[in-house]
Amino acid sequence: MQSFKNQMVSRENCPVLLGPKERLNALHWSQNVTLENLEFIDCQFIGEGLATYGAPAFRSTARNLRLANCKTNSFSATGAIFDEVIVDGLRLSRAPAILSGCAFRRVTLTGYCGGFIFNRNVSHGDHERNVAFDASNRLFYGNVDWALDIRTINTAGLEFRGSIPARLIRRNPEEHFVITRDVAQSGDWKQYEPHGSFQIAISLFLDSGSDDNVIVAAKRSRYFKEEVEYLHRLKAAGLVT
Repeated sequence: MQSFKNQMVSRENCPVLLGPKERLNALHWSQNVTLENLEFIDCQFIGEGLATYGAPAFRSTARNLRLANCKTNSFSATGAIFDEVIVDGLRLSRAPAILSGCAFRRVTLTGYCGGFIFNRNVSHGDHERNVAFDASNRLFYGNVDWALDIRTINTAGLEFRGSIPARLIRRNPEEHFVITRDVAQSGDWKQYEPHGSFQIAISLFLDSGSDDNVIVAAKRSRYFKEEVEYLHRLKAAGLVT
């Protein structure tokens, strides 16, 4: 494993494996990338991302990576695969890290981290592309024992928008709760005085089309106390687990 310590990291000084070229149309070819067997300690990244272009046949991949106490001003990933990755502390100076249409196997988020948003779809307006990546992710998760471990993360925000099957997320049941589509659609949760952020989370979950979703009361959210108390009321009523 190659290690980077206490330095600025960019694509130029990080080894990248180029995947097969994939024809998108007569004028445009793409070549997706793989990052693997890398360790970053006390490093800083500037505006990095990991995107998959075209169809999911040759997906960009991050494999066997470890980040410890790193910083970035922003990070986004589209349609990528994260496999055997540990993030132990990641400070984000701007927006949350946004991961859209990505797939995960044995990824651990722990320590002091900024916010993360996990979107199910890769695109806002390309239905065929979303269907293709959703099918690819379903196939991928058929061979995964667990996808994501968030049991010990100390985060400012963690939003799942129907992106990962709840059964594959290792969670802290005192702060992370599973809600099903049937319960979300029933509206029974409304009688327990929901916090505004919860109502938004339910709307985004239902829009995703997924069967279940993990709702997180983020430790460093200014509304953590209200959110966790509300979710425990729902748990006592049998509406979440």
